[in-house]
Amino acid sequence: MWNNSIPRRPYTFFERRRGSLSRFVFLLMVLMSLGTAGCKEESADPAVAKAKKDLKKKLARVEKNLGGASRYRNHRVTLKAVIHEAELYELDDIRAEAEGLLSKAENNFKAELEKFLAKLKGDVEAFKKQSGDKSPEEIDKARESLESAFKGIPKAFSVASPEAFEKLRRELHGGNSAGDRADEIVKKAARMSRYHFYENALGVLESFLAVEAFKNSPFAKKIEAEISKTKKAAEEWEVKRAKEDKIPWFKLFVREKASLRLERNFEKPDSDDAFSLRNKILVSDNREDSPVRLVLGRSDNWQDYIVEIDFQLVKGNFTMGLRAKNWRAEKYDKVPFNISKYKRRSWSKVRIHVEGSKANVVSLDNFEVEEITLEESDGGLILIFDANSVIEIRSLRLKLLKKT
Repeated sequence: MWNNSIPRRPYTFFERRRGSLSRFVFLLMVLMSLGTAGCKEESADPAVAKAKKDLKKKLARVEKNLGGASRYRNHRVTLKAVIHEAELYELDDIRAEAEGLLSKAENNFKAELEKFLAKLKGDVEAFKKQSGDKSPEEIDKARESLESAFKGIPKAFSVASPEAFEKLRRELHGGNSAGDRADEIVKKAARMSRYHFYENALGVLESFLAVEAFKNSPFAKKIEAEISKTKKAAEEWEVKRAKEDKIPWFKLFVREKASLRLERNFEKPDSDDAFSLRNKILVSDNREDSPVRLVLGRSDNWQDYIVEIDFQLVKGNFTMGLRAKNWRAEKYDKVPFNISKYKRRSWSKVRIHVEGSKANVVSLDNFEVEEITLEESDGGLILIFDANSVIEIRSLRLKLLKKT
């Protein structure tokens, strides 16, 4: 059959591309419209978007540094503020995250507080159990160590649980009765006053009144009376010390010279080879198998004096002889300087107060005091260096208080 229809002209290359391009543009416009609608919905209120961004940063900083008693209070304030601001902007997800972090911070803080209290309680219990086997001096040292732990309590802990810490304090200071504690404190203050450490003695006495349970006890009056007595003794000592201060110090060797030279009226050492000056420091390098002596005072009429020495034990030990009649004297009162008491290769400064029949050896580094009973009545000073020893002295001086 004959077909009268006109044949259809095929599409050209450009026409086909135009059709595809039209469909692509249409699809792209649909996608863009959807995306734009979403963006408009997300950023409908720029203030909300900015607030959310800022709050997220704050939460990230808190989460990064979460933990630690010192930071807890700041974290708590920050998270409370975030929760309040999130509620204003109706940012439920931010509020929920902040509440979760706050709960975590509180739990961490409570755990740290309980751990700290348990450790302190264990220390106090151990102190109370061991007190029966220790001397009063050892008990005081142990108590002072624990008192420093109480001073180091983080403020956040003391604010959160003041009653618990106050209870432990009372146990520490009142493990015995208030009367027993008052007696201990009076004895300790008396020992300090005996060596003229009046400021320390007053501090110990006042520590009794610093405890609320003791301050209101009948023994507070006893402590107050001791404080008045100690203050009076301190004033009298100040008068005596003012007189002593007017007496000049006498250097027992000259460091400024290039070679060793003893002061006027002082003998030479019995072995010149053992002594030298190095960098203004007197060095005793005794390589012999027997001790050597350095005589620092021939006078046999010295009675009371103060000696101050700054030394270092490099090798071996040495002894200071008090009230020696002459350089070969075998009778003198001994003050040993050895490694059992002083650190090796470490400078130590000691002051020796010779008065009457007693000598107080005071460490000027830690203020520990040793009392020595003297047998000799008068005499000079000698230093006896052990065999095969090396001792360094950078200062040695004397203040003569009384002579016959």
